[in-house]
Amino acid sequence: MARFAAGGVSSSPTCTDRRKTRKLVIPPEIEGLLGDLQLRPPAKPAALDAVERELTFPLPGQYKAFLMHSNGAEGSIATNTLDLWHLEDLIEWNQKYQLKEKAPGLFAFGGNGGAEAYAFDTITLGLPIVMVPFIGTSRKAAIFVAPGFNSFLKMLAKSDFVERVYGG
Repeated sequence: MARFAAGGVSSSPTCTDRRKTRKLVIPPEIEGLLGDLQLRPPAKPAALDAVERELTFPLPGQYKAFLMHSNGAEGSIATNTLDLWHLEDLIEWNQKYQLKEKAPGLFAFGGNGGAEAYAFDTITLGLPIVMVPFIGTSRKAAIFVAPGFNSFLKMLAKSDFVERVYGG
């Protein structure tokens, strides 16, 4: 199977890497935001390792912690719809939407239930989250949303999320 390259090449520590001592757990304040989401059973560590072997960048720790809590989710946070894809679908859906070709360095992990995807910007330090349209996808069309996964979930909890993102 071909590796999905969204950005530069780097080695990717996995959730079962013995050198890693930090446990992947979501903080209570983040767990409190998930009440209206339909959560799924946790991702299996072996599945997470397999996906990361296909990537050329490490998935962010906060996102991996979420996956170990719920392998994707759908519903809403406050008034904002959220569809977080299953771990096993990430590579396939990124290929389907041609992100590697249309928006190099972006790696989508879900969407807003409408016309936009949420993606990690794998070229920018810290892997910030951006929103990019499914139609007309390009790096130029990407809008910064949050510096990390937990702050992304917190941003969704704000009633003025759309205005904040679009600068209104």
